[in-house]
Amino acid sequence: MVARPVAPRRCGIAIGSDALVAVAPNGGRAAWQRAVSPLEGATWPALVLALREGVEAGVIASPVRIALLPPLVEVRTVSIPPVSDDDARRLLTHAATRHFVAAREPMDVAVTTAATGSARVAAAVPARTLRAILDAMREAQLQVDVVVPAQVALIHGAQQQGTTTRAVLAEFGDTIERLSSARGELTDVRRFRREGDEAAIADAIRTDGDVARIVDTLAASATAMAASTTDRWPLALTETTPQASDGSRGTARSWWLIGAAAALALGTVALQEIDVRRELTAVRAERAALAPRLAVPSARDAERLASAGLRVDGPRWSSVLGAIGDALPSDAFITRLRAQSDTVIVEGSAARATAAFDALAAAPWVGTIRASAPIRRETANDGVVTEKFEFTITLTER
Repeated sequence: MVARPVAPRRCGIAIGSDALVAVAPNGGRAAWQRAVSPLEGATWPALVLALREGVEAGVIASPVRIALLPPLVEVRTVSIPPVSDDDARRLLTHAATRHFVAAREPMDVAVTTAATGSARVAAAVPARTLRAILDAMREAQLQVDVVVPAQVALIHGAQQQGTTTRAVLAEFGDTIERLSSARGELTDVRRFRREGDEAAIADAIRTDGDVARIVDTLAASATAMAASTTDRWPLALTETTPQASDGSRGTARSWWLIGAAAALALGTVALQEIDVRRELTAVRAERAALAPRLAVPSARDAERLASAGLRVDGPRWSSVLGAIGDALPSDAFITRLRAQSDTVIVEGSAARATAAFDALAAAPWVGTIRASAPIRRETANDGVVTEKFEFTITLTER
């Protein structure tokens, strides 16, 4: 048998936007709590004072384990491509505004390791906030062991207590988060409003059975961090954009990165331009090959068009259909065409339906045009918004 090393206990600290709770590693003291005023720009003087007071009281001592509570940190389940852990972190860092509601500035991001499927749990904290917390620890002469979201600490604390629950309901201000776990690790996060989502919360409790509900998340997080004997923490938050100690080296590296990014962007644009031109050439060749077949309808086609009420007069309809495609903007797509007598009904989608309407109305072969159905806005899975339209066009005699 090989004895597995057990990490020693540390001082546990939980930090919220307006309060701090500390628990000594020996567990002999109750949770020590102090109110703190909010972050001031890039520094947190009130946090420094509270930490120094805790050190003098003998509650806080190095090394410390820190749990951050919302709204300082945001934890959510995200869906990303199956990439490596480092690539996933970089992807979420650069596209933080798409994945995190509160991302309004540069963020430091952590993500769980790859698992089956594309869903992962990710955490994001403003880089300015994390740097201010770490600077406050240094000013208080404290060594930091790890920084994690409070959600990770709460799941870890439930595991330490030997509970068999697969989910935890944690209350953070006006919201309640359902934290799901597997093998002691956070696997999913669902957020509810304390007022308004009572039915969904009750359904989550029924689904999960024996759910642990935690009200005082600040004290529970600090206690879990102090009582833990592990050194493996998922979603550990670190500074991904640290300040360079050597100014010249940092500046040179920054310019090198800017140049590489610019070259990569130019190369991407050039490749896209080549692909677009290649596709346009192929489309023109196909249209040229189809033109003779569409110029004059066959006898069978003429019979079918006549039975549908269309006047078959040589190349008229084929030229009209081609003119519709030429008149529409490049971002517009035709999904259905119906024709009868001198009327054509065009159904399609575009970024702006009004632009497609104006383009068709300006065509010389259009007598009248009207919207025969309401414009419908639809949002795709990637967030792109399109407008569905249906226009009825009366043709002029040519």
